[in-house]
Amino acid sequence: MNPNVDKVLDVARSEGFIPKSDKDAKVSGRVHRSLLDAAKQRTGLTSETVLLEYALAKVAIEDNFSDQFARLRGSVSKDVELEF
Repeated sequence: MNPNVDKVLDVARSEGFIPKSDKDAKVSGRVHRSLLDAAKQRTGLTSETVLLEYALAKVAIEDNFSDQFARLRGSVSKDVELEF
């Protein structure tokens, strides 16, 4: 499996989003074949169930860094010495 996929699923497990218990929810929907194929190609996953679990895990563990970084804009004094 793709090491990045493994990392995401490992973090989701450690956060409790993927418990060891049996799966208890079913999701179904229609998507564009080209999107599905591209996601499978990029991740190396062939199982649509695992691909969906990976995609949901990425959303669940997202850190929102860019939003947090943007909120900090202007919060550091211009007098701070950054040593460059």
